[in-house]
Amino acid sequence: MSYKHIISEMMKINGTILASIVDYETGLVVAGESQSNLDIDFATAGAASIVNAQSKSLLLLDIKAEIDDILVTLGDQYHITRILKKSNDASGYPLFLYLVLQRNSSPLALARRILQNLDTQYQSTLV
Repeated sequence: MSYKHIISEMMKINGTILASIVDYETGLVVAGESQSNLDIDFATAGAASIVNAQSKSLLLLDIKAEIDDILVTLGDQYHITRILKKSNDASGYPLFLYLVLQRNSSPLALARRILQNLDTQYQSTLV
């Protein structure tokens, strides 16, 4: 499954503001699209910081479970980060999906399910 296809599917979710695939070690955007003036580079760098901080916290707490997703809720937005299970692409970079939604017009549960399905589909192409 191509990155372009993943972004296209994420952008179809009602209320999508931003969709991207991000290297979580560097915060660099691998692919992305925005429907607003929200800066993709700054937004994804912030999301990568959150992923890295949560990962370090789990290590310090000696929790062995992997992060599925991280949800940040704002007054008017949802920010969803989905860590790709086999988090290395062909180049060896750990990746996550990052989706920003308008809170008043987006189906949060459905959006999380779509990201989960995209993760599963992506993993099947790596086998």
